[in-house]
Amino acid sequence: MSDEKAFIYSYDEDTKAIAYIDILGFSQLTQQKTNEPIKSGGLEIWSMVNAIYSHKERMRCGRKRDVPVSPHCDGLSFKSQSVWPPEGSVNFILMSDCAVLYSNSLTHLFETVSLVFGAATVYAVPIRAGIAIGAVFHSELSEGSHIVHILYGEAFTRASCLERSIGGTGMRVWLDPEVEKLGESIGLVHRIIPSTSAITPIPAQMKWWLNCFGEEYEKTKTANELERQFSRWFTEQNTKNWFKGDNMEDTKRVFQYAVEDLRSF
Repeated sequence: MSDEKAFIYSYDEDTKAIAYIDILGFSQLTQQKTNEPIKSGGLEIWSMVNAIYSHKERMRCGRKRDVPVSPHCDGLSFKSQSVWPPEGSVNFILMSDCAVLYSNSLTHLFETVSLVFGAATVYAVPIRAGIAIGAVFHSELSEGSHIVHILYGEAFTRASCLERSIGGTGMRVWLDPEVEKLGESIGLVHRIIPSTSAITPIPAQMKWWLNCFGEEYEKTKTANELERQFSRWFTEQNTKNWFKGDNMEDTKRVFQYAVEDLRSF
């Protein structure tokens, strides 16, 4: 019988705002042959880890809950360790080339996603996200080298499907209709590009570039830094060797729009 101690963490099944973030073009990147010490994709994975981990202390801070409780969540859960995060904090889990962040504070989640996208810009990791609201269940089991992550729920399914719903798009954050509606009602309208109901409907989007380098950066300084960091993708960074195609062209459009939007304030 193993002497290794098992740790089981289980969080409340509850209504959360959840962001599903994915690295663009990662599957093609991992198939490239290379003689580099870090295999294709390794640099991008660790860069994404750093983009999230660099803000983990801020994520732990509690915030006022602004996501309504669903009557479908009974709140029954169990735990074997004291790991309950403060109300309104942002929890996260990393899986391969994707990350999931969730919170019962949509405001805190928006702020965190902006910071992650800002850090990803500095690390030259092209990412895209979808944000939805709904039930989420998260549980973990760790026993030595055996690790189990369980994460599921309607919000996770909708967020992951939304992220890839429009092919060929770049660094965008798509919003589920419920997120757009709630965001507008709690004062986040300035962070949202409304959905369109044209011949080809486009979901609402989050302006992730707002405060993406922190609140201490005023708008013009943020615009200048975004422009500078993105230009490095095609001169100094590894991105120039693999990020191509429609995802890249749309990412260029996003950054151009973001810079113009920031300078318009």
